[in-house]
Amino acid sequence: YTYRYGNDSFSGVFIDPDGGVSSVGTISITINFINHPPTSDNVTKSLLSYSNVTVRLYADDVDFISNLYPQTLSLEVFTSGTNGTLYKENTNSHVSNGTIFSDNEWVFVYVSPYGGLVDLWYFRFFDNFGGYSPVYTATMNVIYRPPPNVPPTTSTGSFIGREDVDLLFTLDDLFNDPDGSNLNSKLYVLNPPSIGNLLCNNIPVDSITPLCRNGTGSIVLKYIGKANWYGIVSFNFTVLDERGDLSSTPGMVTLTLGSVNDPPTITVVPNPFPSVTRTTSNQVTVTVEDI
Repeated sequence: YTYRYGNDSFSGVFIDPDGGVSSVGTISITINFINHPPTSDNVTKSLLSYSNVTVRLYADDVDFISNLYPQTLSLEVFTSGTNGTLYKENTNSHVSNGTIFSDNEWVFVYVSPYGGLVDLWYFRFFDNFGGYSPVYTATMNVIYRPPPNVPPTTSTGSFIGREDVDLLFTLDDLFNDPDGSNLNSKLYVLNPPSIGNLLCNNIPVDSITPLCRNGTGSIVLKYIGKANWYGIVSFNFTVLDERGDLSSTPGMVTLTLGSVNDPPTITVVPNPFPSVTRTTSNQVTVTVEDI
């Protein structure tokens, strides 16, 4: 029988032309085991970019028909040059080039990259008797679609100035649009400082109008504190990406004005000082203040 091996026999007699019959003879037959390598098939899948697809691999081995010799199969996967990423199903185990699987669990998840391309990886099976299948190809047809829009990000900023001195600062380093242009993003102040004035191009900032940009595209703000005031104020801002679709989470800016020692002032009333003689007197009031 095809793909059978083992021992067998048959018996027979010889009869001559005159009708003489020989004794019964037995002929023994031994069919030796010849290992046959496993086989499989090429695999083709289609999917969109930055998505995933399940790939289930199968193998056949004709030696399993007569399992006189225990057979086991293993899988070897080759991912060198693959643009996407291959994982073992239900795990976070990344499949690297030349990984061998001997658990009979041959289900994988392919994660496609951005863009449209034909991505390839390869595999073969082998048995415990040294039989190797041909190398098969897994073809991943990745269909292009525009990448998803990622919202801008913000960070916290702190700026330090002095009492009664205008504080200039920029927000350029406090936000980023990872898949767009920072120059085309729009920034909005959510809540101006509770003390003093926040200006952009010398125009008071509100929560409706996007912040202005200067000739180089930078966002430079000016904070003017109240006269003779020092302390800490803050405001929050958000970023709308260039598509106008997604906003960032709010970022916060803290402004600190350090105190400056103001000299005391002296007030004399009346002023000018009234005239007096050697025999007369007059009175003035002197007031000293230190803010």
